[in-house]
Amino acid sequence: MIGSDNFSEFIDKLTIKLQEPLPGEDAQYKMAPAERIQKKEGLKLNSTPKLSAVLCLLYPNHDQPYFSLIERSSYKGVHSAQISFPGGKKDSNDMTFIDTALRETEEEIGIR
Repeated sequence: MIGSDNFSEFIDKLTIKLQEPLPGEDAQYKMAPAERIQKKEGLKLNSTPKLSAVLCLLYPNHDQPYFSLIERSSYKGVHSAQISFPGGKKDSNDMTFIDTALRETEEEIGIR
């Protein structure tokens, strides 16, 4: 999909690709840091994961597809200084995950 002639073509191709099955865990580890891959075997599935959502904001810039990323704050935690999509934990006021993603995006990068 990279190298599309224009934004509309990119969106058309993306729409088709999103009808296919998701690539799964193997795709996640292609870009994971080496230490994360080494810990893979020791990771346990969390039976009570935190509900959260992110937003991949696609927009045209000179008719080419762009998207927004953020750099998380540095702190003692698993997501410290990570580059990520805007998003975060679902609040009790969020009716849907879309509400969560939109609220977090506004909070983090100021886009309504």
